[in-house]
Amino acid sequence: MKCMIGKLREFIVSTKMNIHKRMSFQIKILWLFLMIMILSGAIFATFYGISKTMFRKSLVSYSEVYVDSISSAITNMVEEIDRLSMTFLLQNDMLYKLGQEIPEDSPEYMEYYQNVRQSLEQVLNVRIDIEGILISNVSGDVISGGPNAAYRDGMNISGEKWYQDFMESEQMFMVLPLHKTNATEVFSVLRKLRSYEQMKVNGIVRIDMKKRLLDEICSKTKMEQDTVMLFDKNKKLFYTFGNYPEENVIKTLEEMIYPDKGSFQIHTQGLNVSWMYSPYLDIYISYLVPQDVLMKDLNFLGRIAVFLVFLGGVLGIGLAVGSARVMSQGVSRILKGMRQAEEGNLDVEVQAEGNDEIDMIAEGLNHMVKQMKILLEEKAQIEIKKREADMMMLQRQIRPHFLYNTLDGIRMKALLNQDMDTAEMIEKLSLLLRRTTDIKTDYVTLQEEMEYTGYYIELQNIRFRYKFQLLQNIPKTIKNMIIPKFSLQPLIENAVHHGLEKRRQNRQIWVEAREENNMIFILVKDNGQGITKERLKEIRETLNQSDMQETEHIGLNNINIRLKLLYGKEYGLSIDSEEERGTILTLRLPVWTETMEEKNV
Repeated sequence: MKCMIGKLREFIVSTKMNIHKRMSFQIKILWLFLMIMILSGAIFATFYGISKTMFRKSLVSYSEVYVDSISSAITNMVEEIDRLSMTFLLQNDMLYKLGQEIPEDSPEYMEYYQNVRQSLEQVLNVRIDIEGILISNVSGDVISGGPNAAYRDGMNISGEKWYQDFMESEQMFMVLPLHKTNATEVFSVLRKLRSYEQMKVNGIVRIDMKKRLLDEICSKTKMEQDTVMLFDKNKKLFYTFGNYPEENVIKTLEEMIYPDKGSFQIHTQGLNVSWMYSPYLDIYISYLVPQDVLMKDLNFLGRIAVFLVFLGGVLGIGLAVGSARVMSQGVSRILKGMRQAEEGNLDVEVQAEGNDEIDMIAEGLNHMVKQMKILLEEKAQIEIKKREADMMMLQRQIRPHFLYNTLDGIRMKALLNQDMDTAEMIEKLSLLLRRTTDIKTDYVTLQEEMEYTGYYIELQNIRFRYKFQLLQNIPKTIKNMIIPKFSLQPLIENAVHHGLEKRRQNRQIWVEAREENNMIFILVKDNGQGITKERLKEIRETLNQSDMQETEHIGLNNINIRLKLLYGKEYGLSIDSEEERGTILTLRLPVWTETMEEKNV
């Protein structure tokens, strides 16, 4: 008994010394909660920074696409007007007389004048948005028409700078940037009238179009506070739609743009700029959007997230302080009991008011005073329970359900904002993720794989402006064949990104299947750009290798190796392609049905 009391005193003295050396229990808990919150904040800040960068890149890409669409729309409009100007080239008799420069007092002049007037009226009847049109011979004598013609009949334009520049250039066609005629802003399409019978230029035609046509094209953006700016070949601003920029912004653009396309930021003004040069129009097209407008939605979500983190931090600190106080009360009771035991009162018993670790220590101290053996046994049980709790914590796995719920929440937010395209994309993405994270089996039926592939094509059709068509010709007897999961989707993705992405219409992918010599052949065809013979040779050499290679077609190599490992060397993937005619990917698989799978099981 004396020995046990001596050991108890040693334990009490050493425990009191350790308590004095270490920080208080309450401060430890507070520091633990603080470190957890700091770590969570750092993770959130990193994730937010990465998301912000990716989101900004996506919006910048949208700006570049919009600039390209403006260029295409203006080009199409100018080409249509130019086709009207080329109708004068078909009137050989008028071109001949235009080259003769018939004097106004000549008897032949009236007939020539009537022919020209009739041709002008025909063009004006085709396009009612033409402000004015004129035909001039090489001497600059004008015959004009239209509601707001820049020059009257009989005027001479040989002294006009635009006329001199055009006649001195080797160009047969030119676009005259925005300018005023009779107080009305127009842009003009010029064409030289060349007689191929006489093999010389006999004059020009100029068609003046309303500025409203440019306004209609540039007004189709969905961004707020944006600006479309057009610069001539000398980088001089001649048209602006939207918010007119400051002079230093215009000067910066004149210095930065060059005959290509791209994007940059004007940090002093907080602007994102995308531009491109059109060789056909010989103009620069620029699109300006404030960066705070680009990032408005993400910044709003960021503020909400910061608020939630702050709120969680405040609640966490309050919880930590309250928990520390409750726990420290139990520690105080234990210390009081230890002092009494040190004084020799072995009848002391620390009251246990709960069922937490502090009260377990109190019960252990009570048993220590009564009997050292029981104390050791209780301590061993506590350690066992602690290890069991640690093992249970290690065995818990994070499941993907939170991701599905998050996607559903984002989808509902998009629906509330009437953003149907985003909602549909999220829905398709959720379906793809559910299939991807399904680890119950590594095999599916061909019909199930086609459904998964269909979700992928639907998602791509929402993303791309020009749609993909997925066509299939699969007999019913083959649809229930068992194939490895994700055997077809990489092939469809290869057709989308390497074969059809640059094609703007009639994007088609065919999936065909047939049974031959106790083997299933699945063909994935596309009508894309095809592959050169040299590149096709490289891909085939990669597929013939037995190990994975780091190439842009790593998905094809992965499928080929998987099939050979699963079924044998006679199975796998092959590829055929012709430039401008498309590509064919062929899977060779054994015949394996659901009935056969059940028997194997």
